[in-house]
Amino acid sequence: MGYPDDSSNGPNDPPSNGSPSSGSPGPGSPSPGPDLLDPKSIERAIARRQLRRRLSFLGCGCFVVLAVCAVVFAVVVYQGAKNLAADFSDPEARTRKVLATLGAEDLPPGYHAVMAVDVPLPFDMVVLSDEPWLLEPDSEPASPAALPTFNGVPGSKLFYYIHIQAEDRTGNDPFEREFESREKLDQGDLQIHDRRVAWEAHRGQGLRPQGHQEGIFCRLRFECDDRETRRAVWFHERSPSESTVGTPADPEAISAFLSHFRVCGEPEEPS
Repeated sequence: MGYPDDSSNGPNDPPSNGSPSSGSPGPGSPSPGPDLLDPKSIERAIARRQLRRRLSFLGCGCFVVLAVCAVVFAVVVYQGAKNLAADFSDPEARTRKVLATLGAEDLPPGYHAVMAVDVPLPFDMVVLSDEPWLLEPDSEPASPAALPTFNGVPGSKLFYYIHIQAEDRTGNDPFEREFESREKLDQGDLQIHDRRVAWEAHRGQGLRPQGHQEGIFCRLRFECDDRETRRAVWFHERSPSESTVGTPADPEAISAFLSHFRVCGEPEEPS
């Protein structure tokens, strides 16, 4: 059974005047499709099929790469947490890691290595405090969940340092949430082991375990040849009425404190 015929002519009648011949389409008739046996059409069809196949392989490959990266990241984070827990259980190991990160032979007098975070490739971070963080005698090794948070480190004098293994293109302060400025006291540049260190002292508040505490803090930016990001904050709890001598707002105190560290490594010998 065929489609209904709208023409008044019979199947064997010749076409009427003004009607297109049977060999050519009329004005409203669809144009004939491409010849499926045309070599160019065959080549285009093959090319489209090959492109779809390559795109499907590419999608699968990207998924595999992302899955591998996710697994590697999870392993790195898990191993980092285990290492951090082990360091808290072993103060000597923690101190060695802090000294290595800061390029130091010893710590400033009165300070203790409290935290050392070493995540391969992204960053390294250390925290010093005037109050040691020690496990109770005969206690079990620390678990990652039992470790103090960044703002939960004990002490009234603290030094936070972070080394991000990439160039700083934003100028953002990694410690902006932890320290709030109420008054800018001073700023300047220091030469520490032939390296420029920019400092900026503020009176304000630091986020501590018991809440925000009044104090003086100094933001530090270390400039090294590799152009990687090295930032630090040195904080002292201090009432607004107390003197700034010997605090993170005192250039001499800053220079003496930072002289213990070589975060940029040894300077290169001129050739």
